[in-house]
Amino acid sequence: MLFIGQNGDKKEKIEVNQNVEVPWLTKSNKKVTLLFFGYVGCADVCAPLLYDLQTLYRSEELKELKSEIEVVFINLIPQMQPQSVDEFAKSFDMEFKGIYLSQKVLTRIEREFRLFFSTSVFDTKAVNHTDHVYLISNGRDRKLNAIYTTHPLDKELLSKDIKTILEYKH
Repeated sequence: MLFIGQNGDKKEKIEVNQNVEVPWLTKSNKKVTLLFFGYVGCADVCAPLLYDLQTLYRSEELKELKSEIEVVFINLIPQMQPQSVDEFAKSFDMEFKGIYLSQKVLTRIEREFRLFFSTSVFDTKAVNHTDHVYLISNGRDRKLNAIYTTHPLDKELLSKDIKTILEYKH
């Protein structure tokens, strides 16, 4: 999925600003969640993006705010072993979380998160999927603030938006 601006240029993010129901996302004391949907073993999209998120998470710019941020990877292939999902996420950073969801739950959240995923025509062990980063603020309610494109991920823009949320919450 590509977000197109009015001038035809590719946009880095789309503003959403709506509450989301995410009972499958464990309650956290972190004020910001960066959410990414992919699958264990995805080498061409998921691994590079998780590396980008790790670089941002460990950056000097967010060093002071890291305790307020969580990075969560959601697996899109229910046939995976549930424990392999968290192991995959932690292979990029020990503080990242990996969450396994059933096909039933994944189907319910497709529309809310504007997800697309389906088995690849060329490789039945792979999944074609949207590769966006979701910025969620965690307060009394959880709010999906924005969705960011990742080709490439504008880490500077995402970092600025994280800081804006955390400054607003303090």
